[in-house]
Amino acid sequence: MQPWIGDSWKQTGILILGESWYDNEVKLEEYIPNWINKGQSDYLFSRIFNVCSGFHTSNATLQQREIFWSKIIFHNFVNWSVGKERKDRPKPDDYLLAKRQLPEMLREIMPRKIWLLGKEQIEHSKPIVESLGIKHEVAPHPCGWGVKTETLKASWAKLF
Repeated sequence: MQPWIGDSWKQTGILILGESWYDNEVKLEEYIPNWINKGQSDYLFSRIFNVCSGFHTSNATLQQREIFWSKIIFHNFVNWSVGKERKDRPKPDDYLLAKRQLPEMLREIMPRKIWLLGKEQIEHSKPIVESLGIKHEVAPHPCGWGVKTETLKASWAKLF
């Protein structure tokens, strides 16, 4: 699957690296604009927006949504579907293949900062990011049970 690459992402240089997909049909170039225009609800993208933009999805304007997502690249470490539901998890082989693909992807897009989401995937992705000398911050997955907004905001702030 192709990453979401906002038109102005080079202003921030930020890649948000999630863990994996749960639906093979997702095309981010359609899905995120649909979310921006309130045609699609998505807990992860709403939580990221709420934590990182300083706005809340319930009262944010379409322009505020567009501006935030225009400055971001979003991609998943395991860049294929691992199942249909949240309980479906990447397998060890998924992580091994993703580890082989990540360096090329990072060299291709050349982010200046990466927000790594999900403590399970970081044991695989973080050493690669560090070896390439890219500034990064690790956060629990925003959809994880009991993950506090304050924890995510503090992690995001460390990128700046």
